[in-house]
Amino acid sequence: NNMQASGTAVARTPACSHTSIESGAEVMADAAAPDTLPDTKPLRHDWTVAKWLASLGVSQGEPDGVIARMLARALLPQPNKDGDNELHRIRELAKDMPVEKLETTLRGVCKELAKELHTAMVMFAEENESAGSVPSVGVSKFSGGMELSYSSLDIFFGGLEGLVGAPNPRVREAMQDEHTGRDDSEEPFETPNYGIRTTSKEEWLFVVEPVKRTPWPEEASHKIKDGDRRKHRPLLEFKTELNRLNSRLSVQKQPEMTEDELIGGRLY
Repeated sequence: NNMQASGTAVARTPACSHTSIESGAEVMADAAAPDTLPDTKPLRHDWTVAKWLASLGVSQGEPDGVIARMLARALLPQPNKDGDNELHRIRELAKDMPVEKLETTLRGVCKELAKELHTAMVMFAEENESAGSVPSVGVSKFSGGMELSYSSLDIFFGGLEGLVGAPNPRVREAMQDEHTGRDDSEEPFETPNYGIRTTSKEEWLFVVEPVKRTPWPEEASHKIKDGDRRKHRPLLEFKTELNRLNSRLSVQKQPEMTEDELIGGRLY
């Protein structure tokens, strides 16, 4: 908590408050002190000053934010040496840099930040010259979308069944009702892949109906060759194949496929 509070103070007032800088320097020294990372442990080469500053609240958690990059360049202006990394360098810097030098170093960040901010202000003014125009800055990409909210514990523990009710334990009956007993069960639709014009009820009968009849809904002629079109096969014809598959599943100690699952796969 102390680290977060001190780090936030530095992030909000870089080089603009002696008290904030002094607190930030103490935090940096504590976080990077040698006794917290013994030399016997391998140094992390993915650790960077910018990421560390972001963890303290700089640039709102963005390791590549403008302020985090400026502060990182101010603290470590020289490029890494061979075999060295930023973690080792910041540890050494925390031991050797007095708070007065840190304050002087961070003053340069204010100048650099002022240049960046001035450039952004000029560009913003040029893009919004019209007095009646409303700038898009600050408009959320989620505006106009659905707004979610937290609910109470009874909703959480109620789970999905608490919202939509328990599933019908009679699976075959529920599947048949969904395909044949709804308001849109006989409403025609066309599949986008093979151009089959059909209904939910006809698809159920195509898979489950044991008696062959013609014509069944079929693929569009320009979508697929005649010999490759789907063929009506009663469920009874799949009995041998289903038993063979379940024998292999049993050997592997896996649950066997039910006839309801076969119907679902065929409907798909």
